[in-house]
Amino acid sequence: MMMRHLLAIGLCTGVICYPRPGVSASTDAPTDLPRSRICSVSKIAHVAGGAQIPARVTLNNDGRWCWLMLTTTLGGGAFGGPAHVTKQPSHGEVKIDVFQKATRIAYKPQPGFTGADEFRVVHELYNFEQQYIVTVQPDLGLAVVTRTVRAGTQVGVDHRAYLNPDCSFGGYADVRVRVPPQHGTLAIEPGEGYTSYPANNQRYDCNRQKSRLIEIRYAPATGYTGADEFELRTVWPNGTAVSTKYAITIE
Repeated sequence: MMMRHLLAIGLCTGVICYPRPGVSASTDAPTDLPRSRICSVSKIAHVAGGAQIPARVTLNNDGRWCWLMLTTTLGGGAFGGPAHVTKQPSHGEVKIDVFQKATRIAYKPQPGFTGADEFRVVHELYNFEQQYIVTVQPDLGLAVVTRTVRAGTQVGVDHRAYLNPDCSFGGYADVRVRVPPQHGTLAIEPGEGYTSYPANNQRYDCNRQKSRLIEIRYAPATGYTGADEFELRTVWPNGTAVSTKYAITIE
């Protein structure tokens, strides 16, 4: 009998996140796992006749944990039950717990490590061993963007577009809130708009036409003026990731 499972990702501030492409939502939940970060995962891995396709994980080494929460198409719901590590990673650490019947795995690479790592986990309820192959990339650091908005309005403060050199759509970036604003709200969703590639980019001519992208809009709290800030984590379709801090002035 064929079993399939897919990996859904936890949010970077220690809460459970159930994302749809390009968009994030979260609910608070207790956890014994360390504070986690965003990582990207492969498509559905299959288990059939004892032969498994490895689950592939890509992350940037920013010194924090990558939290994976497994779900299964086998009867729906969480891919749960007890699990234990049968092969430790050579270049990192793995921790496992179970929350609301869902198996959660957290991985953290060694400081400064980049390259390939691998570990294996036995999922006892389903009686099989799953291989996880991790690609660890250098962290791209934190970019800072400043914006000024008018009080009482919702405005687009940025966007994320991923286009091919011929201006065709290359896929949606996965944009998630790493640190939420304290004095406003965010709307992050797919849309259409004009890109802003610089003149030295081969996609510069793409700026002349509307393209599919992720829109990032901010609305200050009613009556509030002053400073606000938030931080986003973007994972591009090619697996690279970057964090961006937004310093907002509300006038």
